[in-house]
Amino acid sequence: MKFHKLKFKILAATLLFTVILCAIFIRIIPDYSTSRGFAVVFLPDYNKYKQGYCLKEDRILPKEERFKRGILDLLNRRMLFQAVVTDKCYYVYHFDNCNYGNRESAVKVGFYETDKFNNDDWLEVLSKEYEIEKRKNQGAWPYRSIFVDKFRMKPVNIAERLKINLVGRSAGFEEPIVEYGGLREYILYYDKSFILYDNFEFRYATITIYEGDTIKDLSEGKQYYDNTIENESREKNYYLKIDTCGNSDFKIYKNNVEEIADRLVREDLFKGG
Repeated sequence: MKFHKLKFKILAATLLFTVILCAIFIRIIPDYSTSRGFAVVFLPDYNKYKQGYCLKEDRILPKEERFKRGILDLLNRRMLFQAVVTDKCYYVYHFDNCNYGNRESAVKVGFYETDKFNNDDWLEVLSKEYEIEKRKNQGAWPYRSIFVDKFRMKPVNIAERLKINLVGRSAGFEEPIVEYGGLREYILYYDKSFILYDNFEFRYATITIYEGDTIKDLSEGKQYYDNTIENESREKNYYLKIDTCGNSDFKIYKNNVEEIADRLVREDLFKGG
């Protein structure tokens, strides 16, 4: 009995010693490159992290580079997620509203450019084209006809186009970018599509257009966008953080995208049967 008590005391002392050592020498820091969202580091690395170091590269990223990485990380991971959702929705569950048809007539999820409108006249141009399409065919998909068939939007490398304006606390594109997000939705990015905050936080400000949206919907979308930019809205539901290596805390990762996309399709897209 005494032996077991002694053994327990030794074990408890060892555990306590280990905990004390961890408390002294080990720290946890944000690392949004993994679904855990954190990394465990020793005290010397923690001290470097507190200075702003990206430990994986052993350097402090310039402010502009860090914001750019974080925004691109969000956009690329979100595009991956939307592509998986769209494919599962249409090709696995055969839900008609996921895209425009089979692979030949479907629109590929991705980022596109067009020279048919600019950051200032987009509402006027799209409203005019919408009226034309609705007069031509009431049953058609007006925005597919506008963006894909008429404007012939082309794939674009957003990393080359994204501009960071530290003085203006914003980021965006000199010419509009159109993201086809699947599920028959188009997301418009402008010269001010991201609001930058202190402590490397940001939020996006975009216009989302769905098939079925009217000119009134477009106008309301513009009004909401304008208000967001003017007020530098800081709604906590919409802003993201960037770690010292330029990763955003968007919650979709390669190792969980399939599971989350499948759950979204089954639970959300089929609500109500």
